[in-house]
Amino acid sequence: MTSADFYAASNVLVVAGKGGVGKTTVGSALAVAAASGGCHVMLIALEGYSGVGRTFGLDDLGLERQTVDVKLMAEAKPAAVGQSLGLDMLSIDKASWGGLDVMQLRPDDALAEYLGRAGLGPVVKRFTKTSAVEVVATAAPGIRDLVTLGKIRQMEEAGAADLIIVDAPASGHALSFLTSPAAMADSADSGPIRDQADQVLTMLADERRCQVLLVTLPEETPVTETVETAYAIEDRVGVQLGPLVVNGVWTEIAGLAARVDDNPGGAHRAGYFRLQRHDSQQAQLDRLSAELPLPTMQTPFLFQPGLDLSGVITLAAALDHQAAGLNTEGANRRSPDFTVSASNQIHQVEQAGTLLDTVDAGPPRGELPTDPVVLCLGPGGVGKTTVSAAVAMAIAKRGKRVVVLTIDPARRLADALGLKSPESEAGGLGNDATLVGHFGSGELWATMLDPAETFEQVVRSEASSAEQAERILGNRLFKNLAYSLSGTNEYMAVERLHQLHLDDRFDVVVVDTPPSRHAVDFLDSPGRLTRFVDHRLYRSVFAPGNAVLRGVSAGGQLMLRVLGKMVGAGLVTDVVSFFSEFQGLDEGFRRRADELRAVLDDKSAAMAVVSPRRGPLTELTWIAARVAERLRPLDLVVVNRATPLSEVESVESSAPGDDDGQDPLVLNLRQLNGLARMERQLVSESLGTESPGSESESDSKSESESTPIIWLEERAVPVRDLDGLAELAADLER
Repeated sequence: MTSADFYAASNVLVVAGKGGVGKTTVGSALAVAAASGGCHVMLIALEGYSGVGRTFGLDDLGLERQTVDVKLMAEAKPAAVGQSLGLDMLSIDKASWGGLDVMQLRPDDALAEYLGRAGLGPVVKRFTKTSAVEVVATAAPGIRDLVTLGKIRQMEEAGAADLIIVDAPASGHALSFLTSPAAMADSADSGPIRDQADQVLTMLADERRCQVLLVTLPEETPVTETVETAYAIEDRVGVQLGPLVVNGVWTEIAGLAARVDDNPGGAHRAGYFRLQRHDSQQAQLDRLSAELPLPTMQTPFLFQPGLDLSGVITLAAALDHQAAGLNTEGANRRSPDFTVSASNQIHQVEQAGTLLDTVDAGPPRGELPTDPVVLCLGPGGVGKTTVSAAVAMAIAKRGKRVVVLTIDPARRLADALGLKSPESEAGGLGNDATLVGHFGSGELWATMLDPAETFEQVVRSEASSAEQAERILGNRLFKNLAYSLSGTNEYMAVERLHQLHLDDRFDVVVVDTPPSRHAVDFLDSPGRLTRFVDHRLYRSVFAPGNAVLRGVSAGGQLMLRVLGKMVGAGLVTDVVSFFSEFQGLDEGFRRRADELRAVLDDKSAAMAVVSPRRGPLTELTWIAARVAERLRPLDLVVVNRATPLSEVESVESSAPGDDDGQDPLVLNLRQLNGLARMERQLVSESLGTESPGSESESDSKSESESTPIIWLEERAVPVRDLDGLAELAADLER
């Protein structure tokens, strides 16, 4: 296979993976590699925040495609980094450049555009003014994802590009995103939505039209999630899996092990960290080889806290180089044939300073909150679930009864607590809180949100009779809402948090939220539920006591006509019947949503977890701004996975280095300390002196007051049990 064959293998390539594994960077690198070979590429970002535009110097991405300037690409200077990897760099010039367009496809924009294409343009404006689009999306969760995929299908069929690369949501939400067509096809018996679902399913089933490329890091949790996601996609979606990309592979420094043995000081600590990291990554690469029979490509870890365009071009060269040798008939297990020696990597950190350089102290060290509700927010892939569990343990050690709730679909809380159980799909934890342990007079409990079980509990507890409950639970729409469609997770998270807050067993609820946009969706859910049940269109169509499709106001009739045109009369009947059956349950939803909103306003703390990398830090600013709008500025930021900074003034070489005379121990120190210094400088610049996201004078923090920070160093071996979690909890309190 040539690299051109690889780029031509499918019209649409959906790039997916756990948050924080670098799927956006890999997608951007693949786009550059394909375009440099003559392909016209469309790169589509789906998340609420995406670094795609920033990478290519584009602002305000939206439905209108923007073209990447080939001159900008050609003038990028990848040679310094690329030469250190032994790579033949990509040739980017106007003659061979196929073209690269970039756009952002937001679900609400896709839904509004779909309504317009369906001949409902005049209604769209009225819907927008009355928030009825939100009512439509709330009544039929999953429709946003379907119309987003439908837009991609439309561009694919129209030949908008030779290759469309989609930067998909993180893997937990990517699965619900990809299964939405099947769920909506099961719900809608006719109409454009059913047609749309069938057409998207046809595209997904054709490997010449669509494939999914998974991205992972060579670390335990991302690898576990990648393996599970791969089989779930094959089983539940039926789409062809393309090659697997293992991102951020640390290179080995020849001779380092021998030098570490000779030096027991600070240099030894840095060297031992590097060796442990390499061995741990190699174990995960071997595991991937054994558990996933997929062709595999690797990208090297670049010793810089954020990738600029030069870094993306470097990774593009690495991927293009390996794409030419892929074996698509089976697993491709050869290692990349580019290598990194000790001497030719040193330039990557030559601007980073001496072995130990002065770093600004930055914002003050923070204290852990102990409010009745503690929200742990942040980008994906920064260790948020593990830190949330450690925060809960640290609060429990103060004598509090604490329950940590994860509402992240990735469901990694059991791994963080060392409670993995092969008998339980949820990993030893479920919707009922489990006692993890006693800590003095404190207790640590844990639970993982099960949206379907929570939904059923709410229906059974609020229904006026067992018969009413069974009618609701047996409705076809309920089954899709509870088990298949995205959006329900955030609604049920509100219900579960409300239950735990009122539970007399607990003093504090620590919430591990979904990453990025979905955490904002969670914060919006109480208000969205209230607006939904209070909306005049809902009350005219779905209010208890209305006969199905009778006694409906003019606005309600318009709403039903729109729904009927979109999803068919059968689903409209199901929707109206489903909500008409509530008969008072909607009042309970409103009451609990209002109560939880009051708790979040008055009895909660908002903290964020982030890694000291440019992408996550920029994303944190996006998240924090929206948290400040909906709640308050962040109370605390935990900077997790910071590169260890070794306090050593000099290293005396007692053994020869490589052929160029570079001592591997010195090289390792320079790389790690240089990276650590750049990370701290980047955090200082990103967080500044103000709370991230704080913009108005009315904020509770003054402009001169910075958000407190707790630093946690990267661990060569991840937390796997309660002992490791206890060490992390102790680090939080230091």
